[in-house]
Amino acid sequence: MAFVQKDKASKSISFRVPPQLAALHTEAMQMCERAGGRLELGAALQSALEQELKATIRQLKSLTANAG
Repeated sequence: MAFVQKDKASKSISFRVPPQLAALHTEAMQMCERAGGRLELGAALQSALEQELKATIRQLKSLTANAG
């Protein structure tokens, strides 16, 4: 899951990508380069990226709803 932090004093929200997601992104970019610029993700990699993105969106929505 991505790491999202809310600073109550400044009302800012910071976002940090976990190492495993950064590694997946690097792997996806390397696959894209090897494919001549076409992004062709394997099913497992695509599923993992989608799950991380969904979890991040849920977390951001929750923090945004609770901000204030």
